[in-house]
Amino acid sequence: MMKYYYAYCFSILLLSTSLLVFPINLSAEDKKNTPQDQKDIIQTSEESKDTDMEFYGIIKDQYGAPVVDAEITAGVSYFDLTAMYFQGRKTVKSKTNSNGYFEIKNIRGKHLTIRTIEKNGYAFRDDNDPQKSFDYYNRNPKYQSRHNPDKNNPVVFILHKKPEPGFVVDKAESGIIDEKGELFYVNLIKGFAVEYDVKSNKQWQTDFVFSIRMDEKKENFILDIKAKQETDGFVNKEGEPCIAPAEGYQPSITRVLKAGDNFETNYYYKSTRASYGVIYVRLWFRLNVGKKTVRMDAHLYTNIASDRNLEFDKDYTSSEMSKFAGRKIEYISDEYRKLIPQILMQNKAISTTTTTFM
Repeated sequence: MMKYYYAYCFSILLLSTSLLVFPINLSAEDKKNTPQDQKDIIQTSEESKDTDMEFYGIIKDQYGAPVVDAEITAGVSYFDLTAMYFQGRKTVKSKTNSNGYFEIKNIRGKHLTIRTIEKNGYAFRDDNDPQKSFDYYNRNPKYQSRHNPDKNNPVVFILHKKPEPGFVVDKAESGIIDEKGELFYVNLIKGFAVEYDVKSNKQWQTDFVFSIRMDEKKENFILDIKAKQETDGFVNKEGEPCIAPAEGYQPSITRVLKAGDNFETNYYYKSTRASYGVIYVRLWFRLNVGKKTVRMDAHLYTNIASDRNLEFDKDYTSSEMSKFAGRKIEYISDEYRKLIPQILMQNKAISTTTTTFM
């Protein structure tokens, strides 16, 4: 075996020596194809697949009205020999005119993606615009996936107009609930608490409770929501705007949660707490239900202006609190928490029948 190994080593040594003694002479044509030349050839070949790109779009709200001064951010991919996978990326921006129209021009590449469309008071939602990516690579206009820009037929995008926010404060709670279940005590001003917190805080006033627990057969979870006063109640309402219904409230609501359920939902609560009069609240849930656990995210939105508008915008609420206090109030601060009861007391006399929401 060793003789074959020595023979192999000798042949390698002989070949190396011959190359040193008799070097290979490259032809003039071969000398031209240096690594840099080869790089340039690849660069030129692949760059030829990039094309002059034009994109024409128009942005409307959910009601069909054009959205003026919306800012569009798009990403363009192009060939770049120095980039990972030879795929270069750059960002381009545009803005809509008085007709909601915008265009992107004077760029080269193979692919364009609309990343964001932004304007204060609006939201860009993926489910409204399933197509946000456009391919320019194939030069054949008949190729189905190729985007063929048409100035007279711009791509339409929907920018969802948000409802006007209410004077609303937000409290949050989240966690994983196991088979033992969990009972939550809810205070319209202070938010969520569990039994231990309530027992240790004698000043805690519970407005309603809700629990998530397994049924007796250990097959499903059950969501129970119950008011503390017979005059209070709940109603389940989906969609926007987030305006509390005028009627239809009941003292309790029960819902079966099956393994695999993943959903978001709103429960509206009407409170007649004597110290503050009528208060409207939105209890928002996101629940991910498994066989043995439930992942819960919850928000309690309380309107402290005694009306039914429960659209939440913390910047709006912070601004309104600052007006009330006559000085700047940070939304998350002890000062803002102390102001809530004062504002509720001030609005106690406001009649909810004056609310104009439908």
